[in-house]
Amino acid sequence: MDESNRKPAPTKRILLVDDDERVLFVLAASLRRLSVPCDIVTAQDGREACRLLEASAFDLLVTDIRLPGIDGVTLTALVRQWAKQLPVVWITAHGCVPVREDAARLDVHRCLEKPVEVSEFRQVVLQAMATPNGETPGG
Repeated sequence: MDESNRKPAPTKRILLVDDDERVLFVLAASLRRLSVPCDIVTAQDGREACRLLEASAFDLLVTDIRLPGIDGVTLTALVRQWAKQLPVVWITAHGCVPVREDAARLDVHRCLEKPVEVSEFRQVVLQAMATPNGETPGG
């Protein structure tokens, strides 16, 4: 097969939102090593993330639940008003069980607990971007 006729994979745009710069750095670095080309944009609070999401299109939103300004649950609810199909992954240091109903209502692809295992995070991100509506493959 002639490799020169292959189109490069489209670059995926991912918005990472966390108020901890170290978490943003680690997660962004892990995504830069994915097999899919990614443009990683970061925000440190919900208001900044909301502005970024309104200004341009993204293929995935990864957000902490507890953020200054607008929290991750509220951010997701706002996003659902204009981007119903955008896959969303939540990360939290406070457990996913308390937000299970919100996650179901807002069609969150997955909730991950901190400290996030990098290999699991990368796998969840790839699944979220590869499936329609962020639905888990086969389910």
